[in-house]
Amino acid sequence: TATATATPTITTTTLTTSSTTTTATTPTAPTPTTSTTALIVGNPWPVVAGLGWLRGAEIEAAQVATFFPGSKVLGGSAALASSIVEQLRRTRPGIVHFATHGVQDPLALLEAAGSITAGRAKDLRMAWSWDLKGGLACALPADLRPGDDGEVTDGEVTDGNGGLAFRHAAFLHARHIANLDLSGVHLAVASACNSHRGFFNHLEQSSLGVPQDGTAGLSLAFLRAGVPRAIVTLWPVDDDATSSLMSFFYARLTAAGDVHNQFAPLHVARSLRHAILDQWDWAAGYGINYRDDPFYWA
Repeated sequence: TATATATPTITTTTLTTSSTTTTATTPTAPTPTTSTTALIVGNPWPVVAGLGWLRGAEIEAAQVATFFPGSKVLGGSAALASSIVEQLRRTRPGIVHFATHGVQDPLALLEAAGSITAGRAKDLRMAWSWDLKGGLACALPADLRPGDDGEVTDGEVTDGNGGLAFRHAAFLHARHIANLDLSGVHLAVASACNSHRGFFNHLEQSSLGVPQDGTAGLSLAFLRAGVPRAIVTLWPVDDDATSSLMSFFYARLTAAGDVHNQFAPLHVARSLRHAILDQWDWAAGYGINYRDDPFYWA
């Protein structure tokens, strides 16, 4: 039997490698020890063509919510960009957790899907050339039409309060996250593929002193929005493995008790490191080797 930090209840999940598939049990929350609330986005659907259904992300969102009573979970068709932004503005959560698709170049995907024209994509790239790149997939609005820019009608439509309406958003873009006020958020987790990847044009890289290695994406967007800590991924990640890893992470994180200790930088880093080790041991108990392939834990 595999061991975990705290496993009073279990949830069935599927562990996979390139050659093995097995059913196992995933750790879920112990008795909650925190009053922190979270906004959790899990498996938005439908999404832009070219992106698939994330069963593990849906399980992940439900599991993360058990650690933070009173939290808001937006999944499926409810995970619209407009709804996510509204919740961020209205509820001021302590944690923001995204379990969805991460895309380095949303405009390229929208263009390939036929949601925007090549000309519109070119215009937006020119208009956004000085902004952060990358985005998190959201549920497609029912009235999103081919030719829309996949962001908001006619580009920059305001909501009457000086903010963006996000009515037709297919993605929550890094450039928009950076312009939100998330100063009350202790931790942002982008549990999605490639969520640390992004890029600037060379002039902005030079002026901002940003490394020219393609890593200035969603992580920098969260920091600009006022979030002091962000957890992101380095490359494509496995849906099921990420789901279980996040359960181990939040079990470790919330074990610290009060908010001050939970979100201390060293505790967050240690919680993630120990969660990776916990997951290796847990998966090994079912004959799965996660240790040797960072695809399952980085």
